[in-house]
Amino acid sequence: MLFRYLLIAAVLWVAWRALSKSKLFAPTKRPRAAAKRQEPERLGGKLPHEILGIESGASLDTAREAYLDLVKQVHPDTAASLSPELRRLAEARTKELNRAFALFKERNAELGNGDPSDRR
Repeated sequence: MLFRYLLIAAVLWVAWRALSKSKLFAPTKRPRAAAKRQEPERLGGKLPHEILGIESGASLDTAREAYLDLVKQVHPDTAASLSPELRRLAEARTKELNRAFALFKERNAELGNGDPSDRR
C-alpha cells in the first residue's frame, strides 16, 4: 500500500515538472505599457503659465513678478469698494492666480528649476 502511494506521488511529481516546464503553464510576460508623459495640470482649460501671462520656460523669478503684479491688480482688498459681484470675481481670479503660481512652482521643482530658498 505504501508503495502504491509512493508510485502515485512520483508519477504526479514527474507530470508536474513536465507541465511546469511546458509553455502551456509557463508564466506569461505582459508587455509593459509605454510610460505616459504626465500632462501638466490645467486650470479652467489653461496652463498655469498662460494664466500668469508668461512663457512656458520662464524662470521662477519671472513667474513670481508676474504673479505679484496680477494679484495687486485683482486682490479682493483693492475691490472692497466695488459691488459684491465684482468682489466675488476678484476673489475667484485671486484664487485662480494662487493655484496657477503654486502649480508653476511645483512643476519647476519637479524639473529641478525651483528656487533653492523654496526647498525644504
